[in-house]
Amino acid sequence: MSTKKAISTSFVAIFILIITQIIAQSIASMFVIIKIPTGICNIIAGIIYAGLTYLILKMFISKIIKLPTSDFGMPKFAIKIRWILIAVLLPFVWGGRIRTVWVSRFVFVTALLISVESRVLIMIFN
Repeated sequence: MSTKKAISTSFVAIFILIITQIIAQSIASMFVIIKIPTGICNIIAGIIYAGLTYLILKMFISKIIKLPTSDFGMPKFAIKIRWILIAVLLPFVWGGRIRTVWVSRFVFVTALLISVESRVLIMIFN
């Protein structure tokens, strides 16, 4: 690939990222208007952004550049069950830590929770 083509491809990829971010935020803003909590709207925006970006970049690489997506470090799309579990469990783990620190103000309890939680997560995912 020539230098000129590489630079122009990089600019197009950045443009795609900007456009998908605007689309994702616009859709998430519509959910805010209908009174869905902001945190859920942020999650929706993140999922839409990642999905749209992947799809549009994959189409751009395969149709316009005509190279395999693996040459650009984009493997076949797959989500492992462990990452879904981590995405669901992590907010609860941090929420419990924050409540422990701010409500009871016991640093020892927080350290103990961190130790136990990390051991449990290591046992589950290794």
